[in-house]
Amino acid sequence: MFFIFHSLYLEEWGASPVLIGTLLSINGISLAIAMLPAGYLSDKFGPRPLIWASWIVGAVAAWGMALANSLPLFVAAMALYFSSGFAMPPLNSYIVRVRGKLSVERALTLTSVMYNVGAVIGPTIGGLIGSTMSLKSIYSFSASVMVFSVIIILFIQKLDVEKVEPLAVTSTSSKRFQPRFWAFVVLSALTVFAIYMPQPLNANFLQNIRGMDVATIGTMGTIGNLGNVIVMLALGSLPAYYGILAGMVLVGFFSLLILQGNAAAWYAVAYFLYGGFRLGKAMIVAFAKNLVEPHKLGLAYGFLESANSVSLILAPLLAGFLYQIKPASVYSVNLIMLAGILLINTIFLARIRKNVPAVNLTYSPNEDM
Repeated sequence: MFFIFHSLYLEEWGASPVLIGTLLSINGISLAIAMLPAGYLSDKFGPRPLIWASWIVGAVAAWGMALANSLPLFVAAMALYFSSGFAMPPLNSYIVRVRGKLSVERALTLTSVMYNVGAVIGPTIGGLIGSTMSLKSIYSFSASVMVFSVIIILFIQKLDVEKVEPLAVTSTSSKRFQPRFWAFVVLSALTVFAIYMPQPLNANFLQNIRGMDVATIGTMGTIGNLGNVIVMLALGSLPAYYGILAGMVLVGFFSLLILQGNAAAWYAVAYFLYGGFRLGKAMIVAFAKNLVEPHKLGLAYGFLESANSVSLILAPLLAGFLYQIKPASVYSVNLIMLAGILLINTIFLARIRKNVPAVNLTYSPNEDM
């Protein structure tokens, strides 16, 4: 309901495009700081307590945004909300472990599909609330809904004992992670930077440059979330390597259509295709699973998400800087960036995935970790 309106609400507080980009980058900083401890603690104490803590922190932060009466208070609550994303390493670890007979790719993308099913109508409702009441009201409604989300998450199932097949290769067991994992972390950060960069100030571009109203922007967000669902369902069974590349291509079409489109229909298609962002991120997590030993999975996801969070820090800064100079340059620069990183990924991801031993993770559904 509120995510798509962050930049517009910051603009309402009087923030410039560069300041908006900077403030959104603070979200990435808070997220990056939280990721590594969450991954480590997930391996040590199990994912469930970390998931619970994340949901509670997110709900408290949502109420903080709703009740904030100044820009500094809102920014602090927004940063706290994004820090609640520390659930991602334990959540991904939990999903991989309880996936049963599903492939890792399908388990992760299916979960993302269900997330976006819930998000399909959110931006439209938020847009209606924002246009008839105020942008501030969106946050109050959202925070109320999140109370129910917290109650539901408290019922997730325990897991106690891992049942993991031995690794085919353990020659580097003295090292925490192998070089190919670190190479992939770097490629992942570059990829997330490229697929996230056109998003942070897109609502501002549509409103200020294309003349779109808040309610219509909310509808675009709904179309985008519908695209997330359909893209994930259609491409979620791809091998992770091809899924990452496909996600980048779809985001490239997003930037192209926003840049060249001259009607709402084109922007709607663009938002639909931005489902490539969610696909790409899910496939990155799936690709990483076979690069580490099972008992290090949570910490590995912590490193991976921390690196990706650095991209979430830097991408809005670059977008805000480019927007200040020339708004359309955000998308033209992004297209060049995507082309270059797509080529790098095509070459180097293929090398990384060679000779990687498959590790099968299965867990007893009645035991806790």
